[in-house]
Amino acid sequence: MRRFAPGALLLLAAVGCGNSNSSSATCDHLGDAANSLNTKYAACGTLGAISFDKDACTRGFENTGCTDADRQKFNDYANCLSGLPDCTLGTQNSWLTSFANCTLLLQNLSSSCR
Repeated sequence: MRRFAPGALLLLAAVGCGNSNSSSATCDHLGDAANSLNTKYAACGTLGAISFDKDACTRGFENTGCTDADRQKFNDYANCLSGLPDCTLGTQNSWLTSFANCTLLLQNLSSSCR
């Protein structure tokens, strides 16, 4: 079983930008996705501690100049994480690849949103 540390990715998401109708809604979406990861990966090992602070996320969204396109990227990222299946030992490598592919959705954020 592998141990994988997605904390840096979630930190990026937490200090990200934008809102899906509101910064609070986007942070709820990101938080729900983050909170589901350990359960989804449990049969394959541990991902390590995933820390998500909704208040910090909301402040980050409200204090940046993210565009609507940036907001969509964060929502797509959360959707991707939420859509990951439960990992099994037989699917661990493909699960990790899928997880890594979710992060590609955060590429090319506007400079004010990084």
